[in-house]
Amino acid sequence: MRAKENIFEPMDSVLQSFTPAADGWRHKWRAKRDPAVPGLIDNGEILDSLSPKGREYDEMFQLVQRLFLAPAPMSTKRVMFCGIDSNHSSHVCANAGRILARQTGATVCLVDANVQYGQLSRQFDLEQKDAIRGRLIPWREQCAYVGKNLFVGRTGLLGGSEGRLASTNEIRDRILVLASSFDYILFDAPGANTSSDAALLGQLVGSAVLVFEAKSTRKTEARRAKERLETVNVRILGTVLNNYR
Repeated sequence: MRAKENIFEPMDSVLQSFTPAADGWRHKWRAKRDPAVPGLIDNGEILDSLSPKGREYDEMFQLVQRLFLAPAPMSTKRVMFCGIDSNHSSHVCANAGRILARQTGATVCLVDANVQYGQLSRQFDLEQKDAIRGRLIPWREQCAYVGKNLFVGRTGLLGGSEGRLASTNEIRDRILVLASSFDYILFDAPGANTSSDAALLGQLVGSAVLVFEAKSTRKTEARRAKERLETVNVRILGTVLNNYR
């Protein structure tokens, strides 16, 4: 393993040994598939019934430690989560953000970069909303407060026209503004094999975590997603096997 390039499992060995119910993954996540309808609790934080608890919480906490709390240069401040052929990363991204904000006390912004479907926004019962451009409202103020130290940027934050991301320069500028306002930024992208947006955003963010589905992701699909991102110099930090039993 080259520690600076992969903080979970070497991608090649993972892909070589992959089966729909592989036991050899370093990080596995038992969460059910995407969200139930969330509700507000008294202190104003948004809580949904699929927030991690017990062993699930411990597993997600380990993921957060490996990504964000490891000694430099292993840790990162910005990362993109994406699935393979579908958006299966939103729940992982949302819970990583919840735990990171809770454990560190740092400000965390979750950015919904799946501008066509807005799965991350639905995790927090937020409507998709067009961003207000210009200097009237700072980008940070267009992010919804959803819990202590936790914010969500809806699809309009990085959205352009026709259900796609904005231009490369526009996204770069917006990310720079967000980086000056938040300690950590987690991006939820569409599937790497189904949308060019994942590769575009990955280039600008610089690093990614691939989320595989235990019962549906095939080895060839996983390898193709990895290669598509690496072709544009996206650093693959690691993988998460979702919904395994």
